[in-house]
Amino acid sequence: MDLLCETSDDQILDVLNNVTHIWISHEHPDHFSIPFFKKFAKQINERKIKILFQETKDKRVVQFLKNLSIDYFELKDNIDLKLDDHFSVTCIQDGFYDSALLVTHENEKILNLNDCDVTTQNKAKEIFSKTGEVDVLLTQFSYAAWKGGVANKKWRVEAALEKLQTVGLQISIFKPKFVIPFASFVYFSNQENSYLNNSINKPKDVVERLKDSISHIIILKPNGIFSGNYEADSNTRAIEFWSQKYAEIEQKKLNVYDTVNEELICESFKRYCDRIAIKNNMTFIAMIRSISPIPIFNAVVVKVLDLSITLKFDYVAKKIEQTAEVPMICL
Repeated sequence: MDLLCETSDDQILDVLNNVTHIWISHEHPDHFSIPFFKKFAKQINERKIKILFQETKDKRVVQFLKNLSIDYFELKDNIDLKLDDHFSVTCIQDGFYDSALLVTHENEKILNLNDCDVTTQNKAKEIFSKTGEVDVLLTQFSYAAWKGGVANKKWRVEAALEKLQTVGLQISIFKPKFVIPFASFVYFSNQENSYLNNSINKPKDVVERLKDSISHIIILKPNGIFSGNYEADSNTRAIEFWSQKYAEIEQKKLNVYDTVNEELICESFKRYCDRIAIKNNMTFIAMIRSISPIPIFNAVVVKVLDLSITLKFDYVAKKIEQTAEVPMICL
């Protein structure tokens, strides 16, 4: 996937000159960009920008930041952190790795749900019990993952509709004055998956679907500023901007990746097994696998589509081979 609109280095530097904190919601590369921090570590340090990240057991992210001498603060789940006398943030951990952020400024509240799986009333009410009603809600507005093969457009149409219904559900629970659809300004850019673009939601779809809701839908374009009021002209210009970007997708050059041969796959798998063996007792794991009444530590069977072969990866036995078994997944 690629962004519909890329941010230049100069634009990034302009942003860094005007912020004091950067929040990372989770480790996925579209939220935690290692190249970004390596490239702009000097500017982040010079500006004394502090990184906010949820407290985790593995400490991988904060260790990475520490190696770059970047200042950080670990946010404890559901504990307010005061940044000054009038401004505080609260991290709300979700699932195994994700998190949302509640920003409170005096009597105003902004909730960024990010990628959190808030798709049911029960889940929304669980988070609402920690946030109460909010003034501004930031949330996803379209799917950004695989949704069926070329012929299965029905799945994609349903997935897109489900995203809009989810935004409606969130509005009904959190009752925000404003909703900013902010995650999903992307397109599927691989030659193999570009068909997935045929049902994605666009900002104008969000506005149309939720025009009768209790919230104003605020569409922003790059470098846009939300003043705290609904401005129809600004919204219209932003919708027109994004409509043009979506219209340009069909003219964009798609990414094409070289085929990786079986020999290289086998070499990579061997290195993978060696890395696992460094930190794990493989003899013990093999014993557990042999006596466990439930399938555990089993081999993985993958169909490699471009090579027209099916491979069985057994990381316990450090063995890889072609097989006629039914694959668990196709890649």
